[in-house]
Amino acid sequence: MVFLIPLICPALSLTPASAANPPPYAQQLIAQAREKALSSSPRWQALLHYRSNLITPGVTSEVDAVNFFLAADGKTNPQAELEATLLAFFNPSPSGPGRQPAQCRFVARYHWLKQALNFDPARLPEQPCHEFHDWITALDPQSVTLIFPTAYLNNPSSMFGHTLLRVDAKGQGDQTRLLAYALNYAAVTGNDGGVLFAVKGIFGAYPGVFSIAPYYLRVRQYNDIENRDIWEYQLNFSAAEVRFMLMHVWELRHSYFDYFFFDENCSYHLLGLLDVARPSLELTRQFRGWVIPSETVRALVMRAKLVKRVVYRPSRRTALAYRMSRLAGAQRVTVSRLANGTMTPGQLALRQLSVADRANLLEIGYELLNYKIVTRQIDKKALDTVGYRLLAARSALGYRTDAPPVPEPAVRPDQGHPTARVALGYGNMDGHWYQAIKLRPAYHDLLDPPGGYVPGAQIKFLDFTLSHLAGSNTVRLENAAVVDIVSLTPVSALKYPVSWKINAGVLRHHLTRNKNPMAMHINGGAGVTWSPLQGAMVYGMLEGTLDAGDGLDGGYALGIGPSLGVLADFSRLGRAMATAKLVRFGLGGQYTRATASMEYRVPLSGTAAVDVHFGRVREFGRGWNDTGMALQYYF
Repeated sequence: MVFLIPLICPALSLTPASAANPPPYAQQLIAQAREKALSSSPRWQALLHYRSNLITPGVTSEVDAVNFFLAADGKTNPQAELEATLLAFFNPSPSGPGRQPAQCRFVARYHWLKQALNFDPARLPEQPCHEFHDWITALDPQSVTLIFPTAYLNNPSSMFGHTLLRVDAKGQGDQTRLLAYALNYAAVTGNDGGVLFAVKGIFGAYPGVFSIAPYYLRVRQYNDIENRDIWEYQLNFSAAEVRFMLMHVWELRHSYFDYFFFDENCSYHLLGLLDVARPSLELTRQFRGWVIPSETVRALVMRAKLVKRVVYRPSRRTALAYRMSRLAGAQRVTVSRLANGTMTPGQLALRQLSVADRANLLEIGYELLNYKIVTRQIDKKALDTVGYRLLAARSALGYRTDAPPVPEPAVRPDQGHPTARVALGYGNMDGHWYQAIKLRPAYHDLLDPPGGYVPGAQIKFLDFTLSHLAGSNTVRLENAAVVDIVSLTPVSALKYPVSWKINAGVLRHHLTRNKNPMAMHINGGAGVTWSPLQGAMVYGMLEGTLDAGDGLDGGYALGIGPSLGVLADFSRLGRAMATAKLVRFGLGGQYTRATASMEYRVPLSGTAAVDVHFGRVREFGRGWNDTGMALQYYF
């Protein structure tokens, strides 16, 4: 299967002769289209990706490649684009970047208009589109499945998860799904990555394009290399709807959209394809400000009878962790030694173990070795030595075992709490009673209900608090986090990961009880996390902090210091977190900030929770308490 690669070329207009002297039948079709108001129909609006303007009247297409339009003003004029399309169908000459007749460049437009206007083949002959037919025949589409790989914090483009579509062919079953093709939308970033991608992606600096690749390659990338669980949502679309959607994908193969990290991203434009298949869904209309992949999955599941089946595909790490969790402590040590090569299969054979236990330990040892090679903990040359010995010993046993199926998580990603949150609170800080309102548009923090989210992960954007002090007539900004990300991954036999955090925003300095100026605040750190008990995490980090604002010597303060934290999950009784942090500022303003806090959050329902907190802060030679509670609502 050939990848769909964008070729950015200028739009090719109709020849002057065809535009100036349209055939009589073309004029008749245009008149019929006007009479039926086809340019305003949901199907045409979806095919051209038109969206109502926010302020001015009218619509604008979200497609940004000029070669996608046949009319000069087709991006903003649906009627002109429809009439230019009809005229172009009468021209059999190749055009556009693919050098094909318009009927073959825009097969979905042609198919729909042919049905809507009942084309007379004698007066508008149909052109043979061999390339398209070979392509669609190879796909052999029967149904479509939405694929959701869970979040991957080490890649900014996937920190919220990702979505793509799998095109299921006729006759494929559960055992052959990997042979299907996956349809993906992503930014063309070149060699950019990390923070540079995140910044440029926010401002739409990349073209976004669709591509098709074998599904097993996507599974290998997400499941095996990035160790992300995959959820497959089989959608209730007919074969005809899926075929029409792919006709439109063919139309987009030389076009692009400007890629925006928060709205026009991987998930949004997939919804646009589903709207083309079934315009009555109007899925893209539900998302105007920002688009989070898990929210798009939730939107599909909430539609009655749209999702007919959900399949869980655990990652290599999840499957391996489950098998190891079934072992006794001594057996886990044995598996680690087998994978590291510090115990040979011959030494294992000397132990008084059953054939079944030996086979199981050798299999898990080999899987652990592979996992450590993929995650670059061990050099791949170990497969030629340690791996070969493990496989040879396992084969010599001649005993058949089946890996136990990994149980599906109790909460799917679409069943987790909604990602936006608002809270109303009341408390006392530094002797002042206050009322507060907190708003977080996205996405999840460590004390939110964990079901459906990556354990130990926190991602908050534009999280801010407004407070009103008792006896005051003003409302003030108390703090705001533009971004706040925490990744706590416990050390285990599988890996010794680095836990890390980063946040940036503004906060208030309490220079005196009544002098509290705002300051810019940037903080980051790295360390290690342990999980001594089921449902508990303990972490330690070394953090660096930069504050800038009034009241600091030179207007800034740069410091470093340790932090400790304990996170405990009490299931339905809620989650609690205790933290302590010490920062010594030695450049610019010179002072010490010490903080300690405890917070406990109890869920009241799937969309509501109550939060209680107590904190103690000491800086600038004085200390104060912050105590309060808040009622939170997720939406």
